[in-house]
Amino acid sequence: MTDPIFEKLVSCIVNNDPQGFSDLLTKSPFQIKAKGKQGWTLFHYAAEYQNVKIGKDLLSKGADINAKDNFGNNVLWRATFSSKGKGEFIQFLIENGAEKLSENNRGISPLDLADTIDNYNVKQYLNHS
Repeated sequence: MTDPIFEKLVSCIVNNDPQGFSDLLTKSPFQIKAKGKQGWTLFHYAAEYQNVKIGKDLLSKGADINAKDNFGNNVLWRATFSSKGKGEFIQFLIENGAEKLSENNRGISPLDLADTIDNYNVKQYLNHS
């Protein structure tokens, strides 16, 4: 069962409420290392929803930019998968040390994943490092 505070933080990400997120995380800083369903950290959720403002808040509070979920997907993998052609979150992660060659449990890195996305040129964002 997931912690209700963690769920509220995820809700702030989904609903694009960076102020509510920051306020709640300040009151419950231990959540920075918490994991939800499938091993997702708050950073994974921020990547899923491409929320750079919350991503910056997480980074400033010490969240692991290279955290992996249960499948070995790091935050950059999640951002690449969910980008829909937008590169702001990907670039933010790359600029702050995200590992684009880190392979998941199936041996697929964020860079490998970008090669498979045909409908958007996502790879362009991963090559800016």
